Order: sequence, then C-alpha cells, then structure tokens
Amino acid sequence: MADKAWKQFERRCCRDFGEQRIPVNGEWHGPDGVTAMFAFQFKLRRALPTWLFEWLNGIVAAAQRRGLVGVLVLKTPGMEDRDALVLLRWCDWVDLHGPERFDLQTHRLDVREAAKTRRRDRRQMAKAMLPLEPGR
Repeated sequence: MADKAWKQFERRCCRDFGEQRIPVNGEWHGPDGVTAMFAFQFKLRRALPTWLFEWLNGIVAAAQRRGLVGVLVLKTPGMEDRDALVLLRWCDWVDLHGPERFDLQTHRLDVREAAKTRRRDRRQMAKAMLPLEPGR
C-alpha cells in the first residue's frame, strides 16, 4: 500500500533537515519532526486562503528584488504582538536553518525529476487521446 500524501510530505520536510519523520504515537499535538532547535508539525491541506498566498508572494517578490527573504507576519486585532504568526516559504526556511540549501538536496532533485516525468507522461497521454480529424 502506497504512503498517504501527507506522510510523504512529512518525510520530505524532515529529510530537508536530515531528520526522520516521527511516527504517530497518539500524542495529539506532538511533533512530526524534531531538530536540535525546532519541533515541526506539518499540515497538508487541500486548500489554503488565496489571499495568504497573494500577500506572501508579494513580499517574497519585493524582498527578492533587494536580495532579501520575504516574511509575512499576521495577527488579528487585539492579539498580542508577541503571538503574531510568522510565515515564509519552506525553501527559504530550509535555506536559513537547514543543513544545506533546499535546491541542492538530493531528495529534492529526485522529487523534481519525478514531477517532470509525470508531467511529460500526462502530456503524451493527452496527445494520444486526441480525436483524429475526420478523413484521417
């Protein structure tokens, strides 16, 4: 039986830090991965708010033009500033805190290559399924 997508996601992210995924142990809010400094819980969702990505992509683009890392900080009115959420792209987080750059990690190169192969195969299947023009 193939791994669930969420479990594969957790494994890849843990591997980005040279760590193993922590299997579910019944602890409801327990970490999926741990380093010397961080305890991670990963969530794979079907959808996230589009406005969140619009804001994040905006600051990432503005920061990249300056050679910086884009960071989005979110809070609600009345929330203590200390409890605001900090959001940045995973690749930027790994580049800042991981053992090596995100794009240079062997398992990420394998994931990108597999994705390219899947896209190519889908395009070939779509071409093969096109109806023939009349008279051919």
